[in-house]
Amino acid sequence: MGELSLGAPLWLPPRSPRALAVEVHDPDGGLARLHGAVGKALAEATGWQAERRGFKAHITVARMRGRGAPWRSSQGREPALPATPPLSFTPASIVLYRSWLSPAGASYQALATCDLLAAGR
Repeated sequence: MGELSLGAPLWLPPRSPRALAVEVHDPDGGLARLHGAVGKALAEATGWQAERRGFKAHITVARMRGRGAPWRSSQGREPALPATPPLSFTPASIVLYRSWLSPAGASYQALATCDLLAAGR
């Protein structure tokens, strides 16, 4: 996988946001290919069906509970977000996580790790 860089901050999903994220620019398409390969392997192994919406590389920064979030402006819009500082990086590894949801919040379990540098990717 090649060099990645941070893009603009964004609210996800766009129509009824429940998360604050930062987009990730992936010029060589490595993240999209990885997403496709993992989705295909999961579907073949378990019958899992991928979401219909397209893949959007991002880093989730925060999640909000409920709808009609109090952080919205009085006009019902999400507040404007400041620009993200320019930052580029080459990931050294990736981790596949399983999320466990509960009323107290989510917890995460690492299932597998792949060292990208040792794998020559």
